[in-house]
Amino acid sequence: MFVEEQGLTCSELCSDFGCWGPGDDNCVSCRNYSMKGRCVNNCTMQLGFYSFTTEDGILECGKCHEECLLECTGGVCSLHQLHRLLIVITVLKVTFLVKIKKRGLL
Repeated sequence: MFVEEQGLTCSELCSDFGCWGPGDDNCVSCRNYSMKGRCVNNCTMQLGFYSFTTEDGILECGKCHEECLLECTGGVCSLHQLHRLLIVITVLKVTFLVKIKKRGLL
């Protein structure tokens, strides 16, 4: 590859297929996971991401849904995250009903 011809080395995060240039964003493929075009050791190094395997067998990092509060499995919010969300919705609903009742609208 071009990098070896120039006497440079690929990132340790690159697979044995090599790289096009220095850095973890120039790998032909990743040794571990790919996150936003860069090779990484794992997906949990940044909050709000989860790991999955593509149909081609490539290990990727996916971004959790924005409502998951940065914790998810397979893109779906974890159960304790959903429980917290239900509590918040219940509190908001009760607060709303109390306000409506005070105004005589209920």
